[in-house]
Amino acid sequence: MNVSYKTPAETTSRILIIDDEAPIRQTIATLLEMDGHEVIHAENLAVGRRSLTESSPDILFLDVWLPDGHGVEFLPWIRRRFPALPILMISGQADIAMAVKAIHEGAMDFLEKPLSAERVLVAVRNAQRFRSLENENLRLREAAGLGGPFIYESAAMEKTLEEITRAARTETPVLLTGESGTGKERLAPFLHEHSPRKEGPFVAVNAAAIPQDLLESELFGHEKVAFTGAMTRRIGRFQSAHGGTLFLDEIGDMPESLQAKLLRVLESGMVEPLGGTAAVPVNVRFLSATHRDLAHEVESGRFRLDLYHRLAVLVIRIPPLRERQEDILALTRHYISQFTVLHGLGRHTLTSEAEAALLSYSWPGNVRELRNLIERIFILEADGPVDRAAVERLQAQNPMIEPENSSLLVRKSAAMAGPFSDSRPEESPTAAQTYKEHFALWEKQLLQNILDAESWNVARAAARLGLDRSHLHRKIRQYDIIRPH
Repeated sequence: MNVSYKTPAETTSRILIIDDEAPIRQTIATLLEMDGHEVIHAENLAVGRRSLTESSPDILFLDVWLPDGHGVEFLPWIRRRFPALPILMISGQADIAMAVKAIHEGAMDFLEKPLSAERVLVAVRNAQRFRSLENENLRLREAAGLGGPFIYESAAMEKTLEEITRAARTETPVLLTGESGTGKERLAPFLHEHSPRKEGPFVAVNAAAIPQDLLESELFGHEKVAFTGAMTRRIGRFQSAHGGTLFLDEIGDMPESLQAKLLRVLESGMVEPLGGTAAVPVNVRFLSATHRDLAHEVESGRFRLDLYHRLAVLVIRIPPLRERQEDILALTRHYISQFTVLHGLGRHTLTSEAEAALLSYSWPGNVRELRNLIERIFILEADGPVDRAAVERLQAQNPMIEPENSSLLVRKSAAMAGPFSDSRPEESPTAAQTYKEHFALWEKQLLQNILDAESWNVARAAARLGLDRSHLHRKIRQYDIIRPH
């Protein structure tokens, strides 16, 4: 390949070359470096895999035949973990069938050896434009409240996604269960997108985020003057989801007064708007989610048994992050790459000490807590390596630890007093006798301090704590926390 060919690069990219032939790597690298790019070398798949996770390249050149494996067979692993990465396959022994398979598995282009300089640079330009479009798509999805792809390496999460994909092919109601922050609100649209109803609307309602006196109207709609303040007719979410999917999040928080009406709609397929005189037929796929143990709620009389059986035909549990530790670093690297795009800030990398700190934490707030922590590190720390001190410094501002023993909680809350303390004295722990009482006092004081520090901006306080805003509102009511005048 003649490396004298030179045109100005549109933008500078970090490019990884995985090829076992050193002269080929060096020739491509020389051309790309002359064009202003940063180049990383890998002589086999093992080194390439490590370089992908540690260096977050913008573009990948991947040889087909490598000493420790086949490049095309390596593509599904890459696509699952780096779905936006443009992959340019290179080979001197390829045929049309192999090229077609590579493209089918997610490669963007297939280049035959000997490589031409112009062909390489054109492929890189195309890859840059593809990456730019993917970045813009990511910005738009984030602005719309949608996340990026699912990033995972654990068998537990792979099994969960397989269950959801199988469930998507049916019309059966699905109940997603799991702790707050595990991603239930993202898996519901994933299920819809893999269902026969994917061309129809996807409508989501959070039962815990809507005041109880408005939830009935929100779900079922109302006619004009159906109640005080109803100045116009309103179409409910069931009708809006006609032909598609309705997702009711935090269904365990639905007031008992509405559970019977919801059951009637699910059984009859007919909606009765408030103030209306005729029922309206609706055709929706119904999904629901909760962080509560609904079986326990049924036993305690807070949730209808017949509605529970209607919802729980297929129950899929989303495992917490502590049960799938393999995903922690994969998610962390994904968020680092994502925030580079969203915030336009410099690159960050993880040190081995930071990895150890991340893996040693229990993540009670699950994926949401991890994402919030990495974003704060990303914004507040200088560009460069994310070390253990940075992780621990930011974790110190998010001390939601597992309540496993009260002495640990006392030590932890004392250590956190600096960032969150104010002039008011804390409630005396001697007033508490049991473990639950000790924990409640600690939690109430923590929430009070965070709310005060954020001037009672509940959204910011919830983000700082790694909680849903609705969950924080419930905690405020539970502990009767009063905003100071």
